[in-house]
Amino acid sequence: MRYKPLALRVLSTAAMLSIVASCAAPAFAVTYDLNKGDVSVSAESNGKQYVSQWTDDKHTQYAHNDKGEDINHLEDNNVTLTSKVEETKNTITVSAEKDQEAKVTLDNVNIDTREDKSDVYTGGDAAMVVKGAGDVTLELDGSNVLTSGVYNAGLQKNDSDSTGTLTIEDRNDKAGSLTATGGMGGAGIGGSAVSSDHNNNGTENITITGGKITATGGQLAAGIGGSCTVPSNDPKNDPKKDVKNITITGGELTVTGGINAAGIGGGYNSEGDVTGIHISGTKNTTITGGTIAAAIGGGSFTDVQAGNSHLAGTVSDIKISDADLTAIAGPSGVAIGTGHGHYVGDDFVSITGNSHVTVQKNESIRDGSSGLITYKYGDSAWIGIGGGCKLQSNTPIQSEEKV
Repeated sequence: MRYKPLALRVLSTAAMLSIVASCAAPAFAVTYDLNKGDVSVSAESNGKQYVSQWTDDKHTQYAHNDKGEDINHLEDNNVTLTSKVEETKNTITVSAEKDQEAKVTLDNVNIDTREDKSDVYTGGDAAMVVKGAGDVTLELDGSNVLTSGVYNAGLQKNDSDSTGTLTIEDRNDKAGSLTATGGMGGAGIGGSAVSSDHNNNGTENITITGGKITATGGQLAAGIGGSCTVPSNDPKNDPKKDVKNITITGGELTVTGGINAAGIGGGYNSEGDVTGIHISGTKNTTITGGTIAAAIGGGSFTDVQAGNSHLAGTVSDIKISDADLTAIAGPSGVAIGTGHGHYVGDDFVSITGNSHVTVQKNESIRDGSSGLITYKYGDSAWIGIGGGCKLQSNTPIQSEEKV
């Protein structure tokens, strides 16, 4: 009966080849459809990343994957999210524990949570929220849109919830873009006006390395940066919320602050400091500030309590190097520097390398009470760069009258 061992050997060899083949087969990333419901991604202390998705607002019913499994804390270290360009109100939450990194790709995501698009005060959750002490890396594929309701940021990263670094990148050849728009009081990318334990929020540690980015703050909030300070007698309302460590090393950006807020920097009436705005490697970039605020730097501080001007924060450490950008001052504001009522800190503004910087104004504007404007450009006076500026650019800064 020699055929039996031979048959067993053949079957054994076939089984082994099958095992080897299955081990060598590449793992294809799963794409999660936001049209099915809210998604949560978490990078946890065990070094693994997990994803959950719900089909109901109360998060009691789980969506299913192609295998029929509940998408309930499933391990997935390379999450891709899409709404297939279709608009949805379902939201994204990404969290990373200390010393961990969450990695998420947005692929033609279109979220708009507003309840009434015709009403600036309309409610609506944050389209996307970043949380945790760890880092979050966001890859952009295709065209992505995040639009939030009142008080919330489009892409929300409150310093009270997130201390890690959010990195937005476009490392492949899929022409990634992101349009992030805050509701009234909320930044395009950054802080919200109200959160679970604060009535206003700063933001920190945001890095943009590429992609086409359009960030628009809601009324009184920065395009990228801080929220509006909401007046309150509640003791949990801490008005001193800083905006710090915003680093841009590439990409094409169009950033617009809401009224009384910076394009990149502080929101309205915040007593917090603005520090560590570093911009390099940009092209086709335009940054616009709101009324009596800076395009890059501080929002305006006009505390209604007489004698409280000393509470305003300090603007410092703005560095522009090898960048091509246009900074547009809003009415009675400046292109680069402090907003009304803020103070100048050390290493206020530095422009170095082969930078091409154009400063513009929208209309006739005046110097604020701080009296910090020191550079004038003929008939275009009062539009430009705050005091203490170190100009080391190889290309002269240009000034234009109107846009």
